[in-house]
Amino acid sequence: MADLTQPVYMGGFQMNTMSLVAGQGTGSGLYGCAVHTFDYSNLQIRQFTEPKALAQGLDLGGVWLGARLVAMAGEISDVSRGACYDRLASLEAVCSPLAFYSGRGDTKLGYGPLYFWTLGGGGLVLHYINMRPDGLRWVDNREKHGGKTTDPLTIQWTLTGICADPAIY
Repeated sequence: MADLTQPVYMGGFQMNTMSLVAGQGTGSGLYGCAVHTFDYSNLQIRQFTEPKALAQGLDLGGVWLGARLVAMAGEISDVSRGACYDRLASLEAVCSPLAFYSGRGDTKLGYGPLYFWTLGGGGLVLHYINMRPDGLRWVDNREKHGGKTTDPLTIQWTLTGICADPAIY
């Protein structure tokens, strides 16, 4: 299980860093990106049936691990509507399915590392999975996102992705 009190990194973007600007009025409030749920436990399993299973006395073939599916949800906040949408655009750029095709030498076929921390017996351990994001999703809503341009804003988002290699490094 990922420790969501620690940062989650993807493409150089820190996805789990929420801060508070103290005070009242314009320029105060929460800003940053929070990850509320992070599920990387969904593994696809592959198994096949032998073509002549009954004739050869076999039942089923071997079992192989397939892709790992990742689902995340969180929110982006900032002290003004414009700054919040700028922060959302930065996260969207990192979470684009084409983000890891952009000439980086350490990635292949759109897959890139998603770093996260887990808590083990010896303390915090940094892990990563090679994920290709399917794109960031959010809903614009006039009732939630309306108001003055200087008002603080929070936008909820979701992200799904696939890891062709199911390993956690």
